[in-house]
Amino acid sequence: MLIPLEAPRLLTAPYFFSVAWDTPSDMYQIPDIGPLPERLSAATPTRIAEFTAGRFCAAKAIEAIRPHWTGQVGMNPDGSPLWPHGLVGSITHTQGFAAAAVAPSDTWQSV
Repeated sequence: MLIPLEAPRLLTAPYFFSVAWDTPSDMYQIPDIGPLPERLSAATPTRIAEFTAGRFCAAKAIEAIRPHWTGQVGMNPDGSPLWPHGLVGSITHTQGFAAAAVAPSDTWQSV
């Protein structure tokens, strides 16, 4: 079961989304995020699931700022997220958990 989680009280970034899951098969509940970056073509299913969950959380957080946003969070050459213009953010993921925080870059340098 894919479980959306509430933002921790200490988080001050305005837009946050996270999910948790019990088993790898729960990851099939995450909507398609678009094509995977080429560098993940040989990744393990676990790595792909965690990447997908992190990008899904990022997309949900961005939609809170920009409700009509339909893009994809890209990947910089160093593997870090490539945020849409005007946004900064952070993604974290590990076995059974993924989260993203996003904020406008005119008021935040980083998250």
